[in-house]
Amino acid sequence: MKHYDMLSLLIGYLVEKLPGVWIGNGLPPDSDLMEYETCVIVDDLPSVPTRVWQGDIISAEFCADIEVIGFNRAKAYDMAVRVQKVLDDSINDESAPFASADCGFFSTRPDKNPRVRCVGAEANIVFR
Repeated sequence: MKHYDMLSLLIGYLVEKLPGVWIGNGLPPDSDLMEYETCVIVDDLPSVPTRVWQGDIISAEFCADIEVIGFNRAKAYDMAVRVQKVLDDSINDESAPFASADCGFFSTRPDKNPRVRCVGAEANIVFR
C-alpha cells in the first residue's frame, strides 16, 4: 500500500467517525473557513521505514501528523480529544482500515496566525 493510499484511508475513516468536521490534507477554501470552528489536518511524516517493490513504496506502517486548528485553543483541544478517542477506539472497530493506531498526546503547536490556534500530535498507524 502506498503512503497516499494510507493517508486517504485514515482521512476517510476520521471523516466517517467525525461527521460535520472539516478533515483533510489541507485547510478548506478561504470562503468556507468561517463555517468550521475547528479543522483537522492530516499529513504523513517521512520518518516511517519504507519498502520499495517494482518502483512503488510499499509499507503497512504509517506515521501521521495530525493538527487541529481552531479560532481558540480550547475548541482545538476539545476536537483533538475527539480525534484521539476515535483513533484509540479503532482497535475495537472491525470497519477500521488499520489494525492499530497509537496516537500521542496533543500539544500546542505554533499558531498559523494571531487569530488561528493550533494543537498537534503524531500517530503511528499499522494498516491491515
